[in-house]
Amino acid sequence: PVCTARYFYRLGSPTNASKWIIYFEGGGWCYSNITCEERRARYPALVSLSSHPKVKTVRLFFNSGDPGTNPDFHDWTHVYLPYCDGSSYLGDREDPRHIFVAAYKRLMPFYFRGHRILQATMQHLLNAKGLGQAREVIFAGHSAGGMAVLLHVDRLRKLLPATTRVVALVDAALFINYREGSSHGRSHCQSLERAMDFWGVKRAFMNAECVAQEPEPWRCIFSGYVMQYVRTSVFIIQDKYDNWAIKNVLGYRWIGFDHRMNRAAWRTVQAYGTETQRRLPKTLPGGGMWFTGCQMSIHGMMTMPYWVRHQIQGRLLLNAVSEWYRGQCGACRWSEVEECDWTEAYGNNLTLVEQGKLLACIEDHPDRRVGRRLVFRHTHQSCQGNGNAVKVADIGVH
Repeated sequence: PVCTARYFYRLGSPTNASKWIIYFEGGGWCYSNITCEERRARYPALVSLSSHPKVKTVRLFFNSGDPGTNPDFHDWTHVYLPYCDGSSYLGDREDPRHIFVAAYKRLMPFYFRGHRILQATMQHLLNAKGLGQAREVIFAGHSAGGMAVLLHVDRLRKLLPATTRVVALVDAALFINYREGSSHGRSHCQSLERAMDFWGVKRAFMNAECVAQEPEPWRCIFSGYVMQYVRTSVFIIQDKYDNWAIKNVLGYRWIGFDHRMNRAAWRTVQAYGTETQRRLPKTLPGGGMWFTGCQMSIHGMMTMPYWVRHQIQGRLLLNAVSEWYRGQCGACRWSEVEECDWTEAYGNNLTLVEQGKLLACIEDHPDRRVGRRLVFRHTHQSCQGNGNAVKVADIGVH
């Protein structure tokens, strides 16, 4: 499979055509023979763009052209970068890696040339689409795409005129070096350590300050390390218990109200969330943050209905991003984890959780409203069948 330079483009309105959003699609990484084989067999669009249409209908909320769901940015010029290089645009191998793909019963070449793809894409946007005349640019991305933004935004900013306002917006992009309590975590982190060689990453393409300051260069492909060295203003959207990490780093199934979780697993998830919170930047010059803990099964918010539904401190996510971008907030940090944390609700109901009966308790709760999104709040009410709990989560509705 060959990943090539390609993008989807929508010109903005006459008023806002010089304001750009360049959005990096997410999709994980191909950093070992196993992950690359799975990627080619299960997600072929993530290793080659040959199956992509020439025209793409993007209804994702932050990228939407609908003023109802995207009032501030709907009529900007939008560029959507489909993701297929598997390295968050770091790879620069001259020769392919040949990996056996069981689904095809043969060796297949994998080319890791994400750095060249990103360079070619930017040059085409500058030369053919007028990016060089942009007055404002937001580099945005989700998951591995958000990590790509953090890894490259300072360098990309230098390609634009000094008068262009450049900021970054990243969603579910905080990936940390966490190896405690799980062989999955150790394997994932060790694979990313080796990814520099696997992808053919050149130090010249990495954050120079991070490489100079960190004891080992591989740390600088972990967003949890490199984030503190990014000098472009960044708004971070992050869940304390990111569900991709729960599955791929901690090795647990996707969490849901009806899933069982034993006490050891619960403690591991809580510990991971604590470390995620610790890794968030303490200061964000010119930046902002939206940090959640109430929701379950979350990996990304700005391309999902949470963009127009989720509230913290009386703000919708889309309004918080707008206030940050327009300079209408002070610290521009919104966090709900101090007052709402679903793992505490699990902890208060572990008897039910271990039996897989928490959903039934929620269904029977008098505050449940069908068709509304549920979040946990803490009260002193009791839940029948919970045995040894001293308090239980009330169900708050946003």
